[in-house]
Amino acid sequence: AGVSESACVVGLFTRPGPATGLPTWTEQSDLRFAMHCAQGEFPRVILAPGDHEEAFELTWQAFNLADELQTPVMILGDSYLSDNRQTVPPFDGSAVTIHRGKLVAEGDIADRADALDDDGGYLRYKLTDDGISVRALPGVTGAIQIVNSYEHDERGYGAQGEIASVRKAQNEKRLHKLDHARDIVPPPTHYAAEGPELSLLVFGTTKMPALQAMDWLDDEGIAVEMLQLTTLWPFPVDEVADYLDGAKRTLVIEANATGQLEGLVRQYALREVDDRLHRYDGRPFSPEMIYAKALETLGRKSDVAPSGQRLEGVAL
Repeated sequence: AGVSESACVVGLFTRPGPATGLPTWTEQSDLRFAMHCAQGEFPRVILAPGDHEEAFELTWQAFNLADELQTPVMILGDSYLSDNRQTVPPFDGSAVTIHRGKLVAEGDIADRADALDDDGGYLRYKLTDDGISVRALPGVTGAIQIVNSYEHDERGYGAQGEIASVRKAQNEKRLHKLDHARDIVPPPTHYAAEGPELSLLVFGTTKMPALQAMDWLDDEGIAVEMLQLTTLWPFPVDEVADYLDGAKRTLVIEANATGQLEGLVRQYALREVDDRLHRYDGRPFSPEMIYAKALETLGRKSDVAPSGQRLEGVAL
């Protein structure tokens, strides 16, 4: 899909590994895998829903992004989302739109000058400023497509892809799509607070228990804000950097052992966080865990969460 520039959507709902790991439990440990799984380099988009409604919204958006960018889009969830049953309001189907991008579905390809060479021949992989070429469905007059798993020239011929300058141009063409993707992917969601003492950074289903913990802390007069990364790749560098720069104290929360999200913050936003909370025993975060860690990060302590659970036994 990467080299043929084929639109596809992949759902990756993770559980603890390695191998088949814990088959009925949850984790957020496949983030780096989703980013880097490939032979070589090609662009992809990674979206991370935080609840059932976002799973619906991001799925139809993922198909639009895949069509517009002509590249794989991954929906990165976890077992906590895919195995969780919850009553929700009916999804808003009227908000769903369909964007197919540079697609010719019928007629004659000769009507699309932006898809042709100087002699009027169809170039499936024509070099463009945004890295996206015109696709044509089978049956469009004059649009003969040559698709294989090899590097290729603008027309699709694999033998020509062996030429160094052709390889370089096609590789750069595909990677240019990430620049366009940054303008059209869903931005992070900022749950603001007035004068926040603590700023949380999360992705995926950590959103749900974090929001509950934030409500408890707010009831106690402790203002906490949160930035939920809906698009994980391309990484929202500017948004994350601005958010962390404006924070008094920061806490990143993720369900893996190695701090994969924190590593992306360090690698791309060139920022450090003050504290971190990891969970990798297969269980989802509880609001009590996040509540207790937030208090610890702020140098405070409580023996009992608002839910009534004693915090002495809550593992951090």
